[in-house]
Amino acid sequence: MKILLLEREGTDLYSTLYDSETSRAMLRFYHPVRHPAGVEITTASLGSALSLASELRWYIQRYVDEVLLTDDGTVYLTWSLAAMVYERGITLSEPWPHRFRYRIHKGKVYRSPWDLAAFGASPAPENKGPETPPNTLPLPAPGSPADQVLEVWSTAEEYADPERGEPVGPEEFTEPEGPAGAGEPAGPVVPRGPVGPDNPRERL
Repeated sequence: MKILLLEREGTDLYSTLYDSETSRAMLRFYHPVRHPAGVEITTASLGSALSLASELRWYIQRYVDEVLLTDDGTVYLTWSLAAMVYERGITLSEPWPHRFRYRIHKGKVYRSPWDLAAFGASPAPENKGPETPPNTLPLPAPGSPADQVLEVWSTAEEYADPERGEPVGPEEFTEPEGPAGAGEPAGPVVPRGPVGPDNPRERL
């Protein structure tokens, strides 16, 4: 299982995580690698991935635009949908109705509903069915072969509100037992607020 942390614009997330003693301690049993849009971390299981994301939530709230999880690198799940699969045993079936296309172009992520035309095209929405969610960013011109495109599955609520703001994590998500040596579980994910890292003397 892999966690993909999409960094906020203007942030070098890889350096930020390694410049912090607290986050370095959290990641000491993992080997994060740079990704064109942030940082990728490999874990042993979905439970371990969710546990690590919860431990890193202070950094996620400040430096990360979105958290995605994938088993094979083909389809990515949002943090909330992955938590629903883990906690409630939800079965994901193809075709999943709430899908996005994430195009990574020169370090920026452009999101659009999966059923839109090719990137660069913006057809007028039809007058039937639910309204097409707006893009979070305007699409650039058609991309080069170097652009990376991800298929992302989300919850119905996330699909209806793609500009949902900071990724605070699934509501009422009780963190599962963490991976061996990674420290005690940090407890439920809490709403945004003036929280700090475990070491109160550390300032990023």
